Amino acid sequence: MHLVLKIIPKKWLITLALIVMGLFSFLLLGVVSIFIAAMGSDSGTGTDTGDITYTGEGQVMNVSPEVLKWEPTIRKYAKEFGVEPFVALMLAQMMQESGGRGSDPMQSSEGAFNTKYCKSPNCITDPDYSIWAGVQEFKHAIERAGVTSPGDMDHIKTALQAYNFGTGFFDFVGANGGKYTKELAIKFSQQQYQKVKHTGMYHCLRPEAVPYQACYGDILYVDAVLKYYQPGSVVSGGGGNPGSGGSSGSKVADVGRQWIGRSTYVFGGGRNTNDIARGIFDCSSFVRWAFEQVGMYTSPIGAVSTETLNKIGTKVSANDMKPGDVIFFDTYKHDGHVGIVIDKNTFIGCQTNKGVFIEDLNNPYWQKVFSGHVRRF
Repeated sequence: MHLVLKIIPKKWLITLALIVMGLFSFLLLGVVSIFIAAMGSDSGTGTDTGDITYTGEGQVMNVSPEVLKWEPTIRKYAKEFGVEPFVALMLAQMMQESGGRGSDPMQSSEGAFNTKYCKSPNCITDPDYSIWAGVQEFKHAIERAGVTSPGDMDHIKTALQAYNFGTGFFDFVGANGGKYTKELAIKFSQQQYQKVKHTGMYHCLRPEAVPYQACYGDILYVDAVLKYYQPGSVVSGGGGNPGSGGSSGSKVADVGRQWIGRSTYVFGGGRNTNDIARGIFDCSSFVRWAFEQVGMYTSPIGAVSTETLNKIGTKVSANDMKPGDVIFFDTYKHDGHVGIVIDKNTFIGCQTNKGVFIEDLNNPYWQKVFSGHVRRF
């Protein structure tokens, strides 16, 4: 080795050393870049589906027990395919499609993802397979429509109507202003009906469609689904946190008022959409639900507790608390109860004997159990 070093000119050795150092630096930079990218991919909230991250979750309303029994199955496949925040919307859709009855509750037989059964209505004889295919059909529709969140109603309406009409409706909307309207749904139905009228296979599903001769699909499908659905909030980029603190915090403090007088406290309640639809919460599940309505994912729906919430965000002084901050109380244990600050004198939460209720922080009981723990999400 020493002989080789003596033979090679010194300037060549220096050049070789610089090349080796350069290659090492390049490789090191690549490794660091990959590491940063990997870290970044886990830093968001919500459900990540490729380039799309969905946050928040809507709420299902007034659907039948037959529909609600399929919630775990819908959630299983929604989680698998990256659309879990839309479980409530899919339950609303199932209510319209089948009322949860039959062996094809998502009415997926005619859809593109049914490759096992025939393509005629109600060919599917396995409800699990119907939901598996229907969730994928739903995912395709919201992605094609450009839906950004469970509160993005303009795009959700397009996706729902295309789920009913077929994917040709996307192109029709794109060529006619780019936004769903009921008039566009009627016009599309009219045009398609004229193409297939001669087959005798189509008739108007609703009396309202007869005067328009809009008998292809269901021109009122969007309204029929959305009467069972309360939207989540639209989440837009930039502009600070949609959760607690300041003027934006008042949204999360106010969103739960709808449950005052029509909710029930059940320890361990509020951890599935069935409970939520009936206004059943405990303190931590109510806080999780409220933040989800303004687009902030704090905990999994089935695993939230005061112990998961008391580690999120930043601890702030009780003297500096603002609307939307989260306040903890040492009731039956340290941080045993939680609520959302409305102002310096009041908070809203799900209380043991009252359900969702606004409480006075100057009440001697709350003063006694408040240790000063306030967090800003």
